Amino acid sequence: MRTPRYISCDPSVYAAGGFPGDADLLAGLHASPAPEIVPVAKLYAPARYTRVLDTDAIFADPALLPALTAAFAFVGGAQAVAPGSVLVRIDKARIHDRSLTVDRDGETLQLFETFRPADRVTLPQPRPGAPTRTLPSTDAYLLLTSSGTFNWGHWLAEDLPRLLAVEHLARRHKRICLLLHGFVPATDRMRIELLRALLHRRDVTLRLLRPDTTYRAETLYFASPVAGLPGPKHPQALADLSARAIAMMDRLDRRWWRPAPRRPTRLFVIRRRDRGRVPVGWDDLCRTLLARGYQPFDPEGISAREQASAFTGAEHVVGCMGAAMVNTLFCRPGTRILYLAPETFTDPYYLDLAAARGHRYGVCYGKALDPTRPAQSDYVLDPDHLARALAWLDGNRAIRRQAA
Repeated sequence: MRTPRYISCDPSVYAAGGFPGDADLLAGLHASPAPEIVPVAKLYAPARYTRVLDTDAIFADPALLPALTAAFAFVGGAQAVAPGSVLVRIDKARIHDRSLTVDRDGETLQLFETFRPADRVTLPQPRPGAPTRTLPSTDAYLLLTSSGTFNWGHWLAEDLPRLLAVEHLARRHKRICLLLHGFVPATDRMRIELLRALLHRRDVTLRLLRPDTTYRAETLYFASPVAGLPGPKHPQALADLSARAIAMMDRLDRRWWRPAPRRPTRLFVIRRRDRGRVPVGWDDLCRTLLARGYQPFDPEGISAREQASAFTGAEHVVGCMGAAMVNTLFCRPGTRILYLAPETFTDPYYLDLAAARGHRYGVCYGKALDPTRPAQSDYVLDPDHLARALAWLDGNRAIRRQAA
């Protein structure tokens, strides 16, 4: 497949760093002005934050340290730079699956910011005879998407923090339609419910796009990314999303005559065994955590807004690495979070998320039962490592309950 030609929302947002590509690619974006893309507003300025690989909070076989150090280097090391984010208008845009393109002089140009580096060799293509729809010119359309939008955790951390764009559009338009890609009906319902609760606006409607259909829009609005894979993630965008969740929680609590519910400050997040990546002896671990005052929390059994509300009040959280633990972005700065994972899954995504939110990050690694499935293997936690990890999680210093 021929490498597509890219255009950018605004290559200047990478001036401070954080560009997910090489210098030649960035130079090419600067050299390829896109008259189809019109700047509307600056959402976030570039931001710097510090990541810390605290070996005192890593509970694992010492032989794992080189792999962790390599993963830490892969994410960018101690100093992180999150690019700025801009809201743009794209004229005569075409949407297919998670791909956003424009046509110029018979050539299809791909918007660089819609795909992560690893995805840019496999851009989705419409099948011959696939349906095409034209969006009516009745609303201001804002596309909220990324290449990871089908995954709940990536949608939370990479798409949802761009909601500031809605406020900017509301100053210019009376009707806004938020476009989302539809994938799994149950997950789509959860996303729509959470968006409505977070936005709390009557001038915003939501529309699901089918992945097998190409959509054309005379004008389309798009907010450039505030998070990458595995990083960086924009601290202020995540903080704004957390603040929205806290405001949502307070607003919903005031709707009822009864006193606001007391939310647990200590959570352990349930991961169902059929999902994989679960420690052996999970039931015994759950009993241990219950005895230490941790409240079990099964995200698959409650609504999305209840999930967000639960994490806003948590001060100590423990759970298996996975999409449900991305909910920790709603936790306040200073929260202690302990991740559990097989030693074959040294993904730095969660370390970066914790750093961007100002959390205390700890992880307890276990022996993988099936090294051929590094990201999904169940694992055995060493009892000594687990005991020290839980002692670290409990901590002796009070969590600072500062505003997000």
